[in-house]
Amino acid sequence: MDLKWFTIDIHEFFLPEDSDGLKFDQDHFLHNHPRKFLSFIIKGGYNEDYKKDIGGETKTRKFKFGSFNWVNLKCFHRIKTLHSRHVKTLIITTKDLVEWGFLDDSDSENPKVITNDYYRENKYRWIENKTG
Repeated sequence: MDLKWFTIDIHEFFLPEDSDGLKFDQDHFLHNHPRKFLSFIIKGGYNEDYKKDIGGETKTRKFKFGSFNWVNLKCFHRIKTLHSRHVKTLIITTKDLVEWGFLDDSDSENPKVITNDYYRENKYRWIENKTG
């Protein structure tokens, strides 16, 4: 639902029955969102890796049924694991708009945001370097 100052949507996460455990987001770097949002968990729950801002410390936050999660334009996150194979949230987003990107903090002295397109083009190279 698109309203004057915000949108309201249902957002769902699914894992297939044959998936290995409940690990969800396989991206190497944390990402931001182009809009601020408030998420209300209406089914299941999840654990999230989270940085308050580019230079912040990465922490893990846990959200269960009935929890609220506020994500602003400066934070970076990744849904690490789901509490069940199907998680559903009611999400309210603002009309703010920034570039969607990923936080490359492999050099902790000089973290940088890379564009979504650039990350997607190079994603598998980073995965190979991390695991190989």
